[in-house]
Amino acid sequence: MTVKRLAAPRFWAIPRKTAKYITTPRPGPFSLHTGLPLTVVLRDNLKLAATLRELRTILLAGHVRVNGVVRKDPRYTMGSMDILSVDNVNYILFPTRKGLSLFFIPSSEKKLALVTNKHVLSGGRVQLSLHDGSTMLAEKKVKTRDVLVLSLPDKTIDSVIGCAEGSLAVVMSGKNRGKTGTIKTFVDARSALMTIDGKDVPVPRQSLFVLGTGTSVIPLGDKV
Repeated sequence: MTVKRLAAPRFWAIPRKTAKYITTPRPGPFSLHTGLPLTVVLRDNLKLAATLRELRTILLAGHVRVNGVVRKDPRYTMGSMDILSVDNVNYILFPTRKGLSLFFIPSSEKKLALVTNKHVLSGGRVQLSLHDGSTMLAEKKVKTRDVLVLSLPDKTIDSVIGCAEGSLAVVMSGKNRGKTGTIKTFVDARSALMTIDGKDVPVPRQSLFVLGTGTSVIPLGDKV
């Protein structure tokens, strides 16, 4: 599969007419429209390299970590809430109105992961399915739509943020995508009411990603 620059998602901050094709994202949990290959993130967004050859040199030197793991594949795809570290500078890929954008963060020690499903295994053990495609065994009592605070790089559960009234959340999809507010109440099993910029806004429960209680567990800095 190849991706033409003109057909690439609009939130990919790339020149559209300098070449015909752009790096194809590696198949994984994030699709073409929900993720960004490292080539786009490092070369086109952060301007750390001018060419793919320069980028490969940076990656092979081990300067780049995603969620605490060194990544050397330029086609590796990052998705929402992934943590990027380039030497001692840290970023988070955060949902915005147009798609995904990088924001500075002070530390790369934590990652947020949304619980999308649960399965009961033999012996009564509970396996959690997370929004980034990974799975893990539940060490604590967790509900679907709760968010795990994982310590990196070992990905152990530090704490659990409940999807509850009063929690701070970001809308992941729909016309309010990228907006952050407080969950005011749950109208029914499918919808919630959020307070965004002083106004009550109805949003689907499935689009909520809880960030913390009162304040975000991972404070965002400036947008790149």
